[in-house]
Amino acid sequence: MAPPVRALVGVLLVGFVAGGLPALDEPLSYEWLPDEIRLFPFLVTAVLGATALALYHMLWRLPSIWRRRMPIAIALVLFGTQTGGIDFGPINILNIAIVVLFGLWVLERFRNPDAPWAPPAFGSLAVALITCVLFASLNRPPVEAAVSWLRTLPTLLMLLPLADSLSARRRVRGGLRALLWTAGVSGLIGLVQTALYFGLGVEFTFVPEDLRYRGDFLRTSGLQLTPHAFALSLVVALVIAVHLLLSPVSRGGRWRLLLLTAVTLPGIGLSLVRGTWVALAGSVALLPFIVAPRLTLHWIAFGGLLVGTGLAPLVLKELHEYGSEEPAVVGRIDLLQKGIAVLREYPWSGVGLDAFALYSETVEGYPLHNAPMQIATEIGIPGALVFLTVLAWVGVRLFIALRNARRLADRAALRALLAGYVALIISIQTEPHAFNSFLWVYLTLAEAAARVLGPTQVRGVTAMASHAETA
Repeated sequence: MAPPVRALVGVLLVGFVAGGLPALDEPLSYEWLPDEIRLFPFLVTAVLGATALALYHMLWRLPSIWRRRMPIAIALVLFGTQTGGIDFGPINILNIAIVVLFGLWVLERFRNPDAPWAPPAFGSLAVALITCVLFASLNRPPVEAAVSWLRTLPTLLMLLPLADSLSARRRVRGGLRALLWTAGVSGLIGLVQTALYFGLGVEFTFVPEDLRYRGDFLRTSGLQLTPHAFALSLVVALVIAVHLLLSPVSRGGRWRLLLLTAVTLPGIGLSLVRGTWVALAGSVALLPFIVAPRLTLHWIAFGGLLVGTGLAPLVLKELHEYGSEEPAVVGRIDLLQKGIAVLREYPWSGVGLDAFALYSETVEGYPLHNAPMQIATEIGIPGALVFLTVLAWVGVRLFIALRNARRLADRAALRALLAGYVALIISIQTEPHAFNSFLWVYLTLAEAAARVLGPTQVRGVTAMASHAETA
């Protein structure tokens, strides 16, 4: 479009923002938004104005955006995993992002019909898990089964186009950057949330009442529905950032990683999710083995020294005494025992998606707080075996790719992703994250990194990947 026309449109938009939106600020704040918004005059105007100006800026960059459509869609999916509390029934940011990603993926497939399917094994495992989910809900009432499918299947169906789209080094690296940025934004929102509560008494949260507080403390949760989902992505991003900081990185990159660390670490602490604290501690304990695997014998000897001095047994004793009295630990043990009883009764089909709460009335109807057992009790032992196979497949692939990678930058990325994988695995042992969207997006990204950053990709790039490098 001609510059004068563009300038005219810009002037009209600025005039509308400056004159029209302030007039709408009060009715919008009073009729459509929470009462706390009234404490911040013209906040609605600022948000809507910034959105309008951003859309105006994007309008003139449509060709550039279209060229980068797939990386943007992948980043949108990752952002969607951080916004679990914002939804209107089945409509939420993640599902919108999944639809966009799926549409763009179909378009790429039509443009490259002869391109081979990038992750055949991972895709087969995803299809097997989807099949188990579908069959496990057949013994539930149709409406309840449909609701469970709408909550679970979009994330699992997304694995196929997402894995196939991450077929080039540039896209994998872009996905890793998007993961870190979205986790950083989520952590920053969580810190603002806490500051609003303690500074102004404004309670801005999407968490249900029974999970919202620990005593009188509002647990930090960002835009998530639970503090546990909020802390999961933050601990993984933090561990990745720490490992990247230990690798060669530019000065600008180092400052960005330090900023990410400064945002995510307090967010993890303020969420009061102790399982995530354990995951962070476990990842730190395993840090030497991942960073310097050649010194494994030295680290083992150091561990033996701790045991010999009595320090490690003393810490374990204190943890055991704490766990035997802590209600959260006792409740998880009760849930696990009930889950074992349910699994004995329904070993092959499970009790159905989201139906375990019917068997755990003694613990307020909570799901089983262990991802593998959650899968086993809800969709049966076959589904749990597929789930464990996916976890093992991704971990082994990352380890092999790390050993075979030749480029220094690739090794750093794979090492960081392996460390994040360890934090993820530890976290899901004490939380019901079996169908958490971030978990599955991360597994897909890690599997793609192992596939793309290895030396085999250098020798022969597929047609899909060669097109993706320029897309």
